[in-house]
Amino acid sequence: MLGRAAPSLSAIKCWVTKFRAGETDVGHRPRAGHPKTGQRDRNIRRISATIKKDKRLTIREMSTKTKLAVTNVWRIVSICLGLILKCARWIPKILTKERKNFRVNASRENLDLYYQDPEHFKNQLVTGVETYMHPYEPETKRHSKQWLEPGSRPPQKAKNANTEICS
Repeated sequence: MLGRAAPSLSAIKCWVTKFRAGETDVGHRPRAGHPKTGQRDRNIRRISATIKKDKRLTIREMSTKTKLAVTNVWRIVSICLGLILKCARWIPKILTKERKNFRVNASRENLDLYYQDPEHFKNQLVTGVETYMHPYEPETKRHSKQWLEPGSRPPQKAKNANTEICS
């Protein structure tokens, strides 16, 4: 009836043993030593601050910077902070507002010319591709990974650094 919420058989046996010995409290007793919550909260704040400074750090790099074990850093980042690693989404080019307006205006002018004389427009139209070749290789998608919250959109990264070469 309780399914997974039911206590295990070993827990019940332990409780029965304690009840027979005269104990009525089945909760955990406080243990000696330094409480772990204060240390854990401080480590979570340290990792969170490190990620805010640079979202592209790896678990190992965070471990080195904060001087915490790699497994602890992984636990804090993935479980406590709930962050996931996402690659940037590559798009052909990122247009500025001015370039978008230029394209809209050019398209409207072409439409006006087409409506004035469709046959002449079709015969006079020349199309081309505006491409700029880079003399170097851009960084890979792996290098663009960032720690982000689940459900957040990945950052955009243009494959071409220059938006366009024509004016």
